[in-house]
Amino acid sequence: MAAPDSSINNHELHYSVNVKGTKNVIDACIELKVKRLIYTSSPTVVFDGIHGIFNGDESLPYPTKHIDSYSATKAEGEALVIKSNGINGLLTCCIRPSSIFGPGDKLLVPSLVFAARAGKSKFIIGDGNNMYDFTYVENVAHAHICAERALASEGTVAEKAAREAYFITNMEPIKFWEFVSLVLEGLGYERPRIKIPVFVVMPIARLVERTYKLLAPHGMKVPQIIPSRIRLISCSKTFDCSKANDRLGYTPIVPFQDGLRRTIESYSHLRAECRPKKDGPSKSSICLGRGLDMQSPPSASSEYLLPLRSHCQGKPQLVMDPSASVAANSHWGLLPSRSPNHIRHPGPKHHGPGPTTGVLPALNGIQPLFVPAAVNPPMSFPAPVALPPVSSKWPVVPPPRHPLTPRPPVPGTGVFLPPPSSGNSTETSFSGKATVSMDKDSGLGKPNGSSSVSLKGQVDGKMPRKECNGSVDGIGGANMKAADKPGGTV
Repeated sequence: MAAPDSSINNHELHYSVNVKGTKNVIDACIELKVKRLIYTSSPTVVFDGIHGIFNGDESLPYPTKHIDSYSATKAEGEALVIKSNGINGLLTCCIRPSSIFGPGDKLLVPSLVFAARAGKSKFIIGDGNNMYDFTYVENVAHAHICAERALASEGTVAEKAAREAYFITNMEPIKFWEFVSLVLEGLGYERPRIKIPVFVVMPIARLVERTYKLLAPHGMKVPQIIPSRIRLISCSKTFDCSKANDRLGYTPIVPFQDGLRRTIESYSHLRAECRPKKDGPSKSSICLGRGLDMQSPPSASSEYLLPLRSHCQGKPQLVMDPSASVAANSHWGLLPSRSPNHIRHPGPKHHGPGPTTGVLPALNGIQPLFVPAAVNPPMSFPAPVALPPVSSKWPVVPPPRHPLTPRPPVPGTGVFLPPPSSGNSTETSFSGKATVSMDKDSGLGKPNGSSSVSLKGQVDGKMPRKECNGSVDGIGGANMKAADKPGGTV
């Protein structure tokens, strides 16, 4: 028994098929005295979407809340089948194949290819280490045959096989994202590499699901990022098939690697190199108009170009007119294609010269003129300039002209004397007399209005000797007492 697409989280749809449809089948079997009924269930009937399952067996109970309507209604249908066992001689059992894949699959592999072509297959949701059990489609069919044979047996074999559910896998657990990578690489696509935490993707999935519920009546397609699918691909789910092997005699007949190889070969039409081309004009041609295609064959160059005015841009553009034709020896063809790194040379061209004057034949009363385009001369480059040699040694820094320690000012004057070795000092002498009146309060001398000061190069024929306190020849100073020098001669 089949079911609707599990990605469509529509409770009414799943309930009408998985519950009501199963009940109708059971009633028909009882009425027509059918002896054996095998129900195809799902391992998600014991998955709560939060806790991973590692090597789970049939003793796992149903969770209080399932991850989606598909799992919940599948559990209800499974319970109805098990409960109907023994009514009017009917023997029933349920099998739970895990993640079926193989040729003819319209859900798993096509959805992976669709995501790869949309650029969404480069992401890994979760840590990428969650384990999974996959089942090749022929092994699923083989499990149904084993179940039917067990129920058809007499005695204790049929009694043990009836009224039970069984997990069916390939008995070769593998990382979920490794399986995805093997399928995509086998079809020529890039394997996922970027890991995204679940807590980052889940709010986006909830928003997408709510948007789908609002826009589904208006034709929105089923999204791939929904909360239930995020939980399925980010949690581990591996199961133990010992019970099916013991009571049904089930053993996989197709190994995992062989089944994967057959699956990839059957989807050769979905390979990356077989990606279908878009029909109709491209986006660039719609926005910019139909220009002369430089990748078109030479025959396309024999079409005329008519100057028209674009209604959207207000600028003249060239539009192809396929109704015209030009002779084979016409000079109006495309220039030969050349490499983008081709350098122009000033010598003669390798093709014949084109017409420099003339007009095209008139079309529909329009006479397009041919205006030759000016060709710029080749650019000349100056001769290279030799650079001065560069020394690999550290440059020698000359000593500073002035000492790092500043010289103190002359007390009482606020004048800074230049250092002796600076070369900027000027030998200055003061001659003449200056009358200094004494301040009784401070004891400092102040020059009066009759002071006269003259600059000379020498004092008494000798070069003046400069002291650190600003005195000349040791006579006179700012700190000279008034009692010693009443005249204040400097």
